[in-house]
Amino acid sequence: ILTIMSLIKTDLKNALRLNFLCALAIISLGNLGNAETLVIEASMDTSLYSEGSLSNGQGISIFAGRTKEGNDRRGLVKFDLEGQLPQTASINSVTLALYVSKVPIGGGPDTFFRIHRLTRDWGEGASDAGDIGGKGAPAEAGDATWQDSELGVQAWTQPGGDFDPEFSSEEVISGLGFYDWIGDGLLADVNAWLQDPASNYGWIIVGEQSLGSAARFESRHYWNEVQRPRLVIDYTNAWAGYPIDEDGVTVDTGDFLGRVYIEHDPWIYVYSLSKYIYMPVDGMEATGTWIWLP
Repeated sequence: ILTIMSLIKTDLKNALRLNFLCALAIISLGNLGNAETLVIEASMDTSLYSEGSLSNGQGISIFAGRTKEGNDRRGLVKFDLEGQLPQTASINSVTLALYVSKVPIGGGPDTFFRIHRLTRDWGEGASDAGDIGGKGAPAEAGDATWQDSELGVQAWTQPGGDFDPEFSSEEVISGLGFYDWIGDGLLADVNAWLQDPASNYGWIIVGEQSLGSAARFESRHYWNEVQRPRLVIDYTNAWAGYPIDEDGVTVDTGDFLGRVYIEHDPWIYVYSLSKYIYMPVDGMEATGTWIWLP
């Protein structure tokens, strides 16, 4: 009788395992296809003016390119990423969207505007160049200028901003409206900032250095929220995991299942879910994380 009961119990467990693994395959494929989108507004932006100690920290516009008088403009923009994404997110793509509200009279030539990763912190002070903004306003304490990353605090190593010489993305501007900067460079920047939030200094917008190539973009202070700078992140919420305890045989899953012994039978009945959860030892990753399906 004991032998028969043991066989029945074994067959039942095997059937449960088979059913669960089939369901696991279906659920896994479904989860992998469910991308989500996060839209973030800029946390800081301003403009640099090559003529001198000028800025536009609170202005409604950002400028980049070269004016017809031969003066350079560069725009700075930063997005705060901390706490915006789940820790298990896997980013698929990144898009920087900027609205162009003015180009040279007559439209001007089609010009490249490149996005570079900044390598030094900078400030957004109280300067405000008004609705037009193209000439800038006298910089105030903490403002970023052509010479200073933060006026009264620190200077740029190179006038005009410290940034990676290799651009992260580029886009041709030929008229008014929204433009999207995309590509692996932006994706790499965002992933790096998520790994090291302290290194997130944002991006600098650098236009071609040809006369009359300057363009105006709406800033985070612009009255129409729809036209403000935004960062669009497409991501997939990946599998979650728990670190293995120092004893090598238990995992503390907190409120989910409490402390679990991974060397024991991997089938665990969860009353709140009214089903068995399969947690095999071979689900352990080389990094010391035990993967489970919530």
